[in-house]
Amino acid sequence: MPVPPAEPIADVSALDPFLLLSPDAVVVVGRGGRIDRINARAADLFGWSPDDLVGQPIEALVPAELHEVHRRQRDGFLSAPHTRPMGAGLSLEAARRDGTTFPVDISLSVLPTVDGSPVVIAVVRDMTEQRQRDRAAARLAALVRSSDAAMLSATAQRRIDSWNPAAEVLLGYGPAEIVGHDALELVPDRLRDETQELYERVRNGEGVTLFDTARRHRDGSEVPVAITVSAMRDPLGAFLGWCEVVRDQSERLRIQARLAAAETDRQVLADRERIARDLHDLVIQRIFAAGMGLQALATTIDPDDPAAARVTKAIGELDMAVREIRTSIFTIRRKPGDVASLRARLLDIGTEMTEALGHRPTFDFRGPVDIVVTDDISEAAAAVVREGLANIAKHAQAREARVRVHADAGALRVAVSDDGIGIDETGHRSGLANIAARAEELGGTCTIDTAAGTGTTITWSVPIR
Repeated sequence: MPVPPAEPIADVSALDPFLLLSPDAVVVVGRGGRIDRINARAADLFGWSPDDLVGQPIEALVPAELHEVHRRQRDGFLSAPHTRPMGAGLSLEAARRDGTTFPVDISLSVLPTVDGSPVVIAVVRDMTEQRQRDRAAARLAALVRSSDAAMLSATAQRRIDSWNPAAEVLLGYGPAEIVGHDALELVPDRLRDETQELYERVRNGEGVTLFDTARRHRDGSEVPVAITVSAMRDPLGAFLGWCEVVRDQSERLRIQARLAAAETDRQVLADRERIARDLHDLVIQRIFAAGMGLQALATTIDPDDPAAARVTKAIGELDMAVREIRTSIFTIRRKPGDVASLRARLLDIGTEMTEALGHRPTFDFRGPVDIVVTDDISEAAAAVVREGLANIAKHAQAREARVRVHADAGALRVAVSDDGIGIDETGHRSGLANIAARAEELGGTCTIDTAAGTGTTITWSVPIR
């Protein structure tokens, strides 16, 4: 409803009780824009004594560079006087006696007088602290908005009342979807009891820093996070709610998993190295000793004695066992990700063909196979072994497959043999033709020895350049 006009006052001295009791600084401006009254609070605020200020134009309280602007604004106001409340959204500055300036908010009220000249009552409040709080709040808001950590706050009733962009990125909810909801809606069901306990501990004064837990994404999935929860309190210490900083831990957990896997690999490799060392230093040496003992025994046996043949066969078996153990040592010493040498590639082919063959082929490597062989020869040799083992698996009906790879005297020789049924002379030989063609391209040879019931041996030999 409209405010009734004020009764005219006979003299500004009637305002003295109001000036005395007002908690704010009050300046009374009369005819010609001159100061007629100020209270003690105004005198303290502007650094003037009342006697020195009364009678001066109101511009004495305005920064010098704004005097002319203020005069025009004052004249305009007095031409159509009206009440202006505090908080009208104006950015106002006042000046102290020493020339320093400070921000103010001013309400204006107009009182008529019996002689017809209006009196303006200006209530002035120093806004310095409020401006500082506003700037601090703005900086804090900018920090929250720009932070890469998800931040949210909740009331004492656990209702979310702020939600920054990083929280939206992390958990998928826009502010309109989540503000006003219970903060526990972000917590997986299995973690709600411990989270409620956490909130109560914080309410009771305990700070919680980097607590590993999980939060629920908008799509229903769980996001591993580390949170810091703190209490928000008013100046008197009353609890207002919670502030929560949430950091995504997905990458950290992935790194931890990779480190754990790497440590497991390291331990496995260490175990393999130990096993390889034991095989070389203990097992092979014992087999050598046994072989030497058998060789010594063979000299005491009549060559025509059947035992001599058995001893010779046993010596050969021991030699083969040593070669197979050395191949195994090489295999277990290989590290994941190692660039495959020819030896490694051929062993991998043997592993791949084991299921098709029904048994694992044996390998015998001699000479500097991995040092002297060039890339093109290595490719060709791998193809030869793969084709040879594939033929055995398809046609030979063999119980044993053997691969010998020897590098010496300027040549690489690869022999793939079996104890199967031999090659049918009338059968399709496109694979064997390819093997022979590879040898010719590299300036080498390929021979095939086969007989029914005694197996087949493919010998492939190329010069080492």
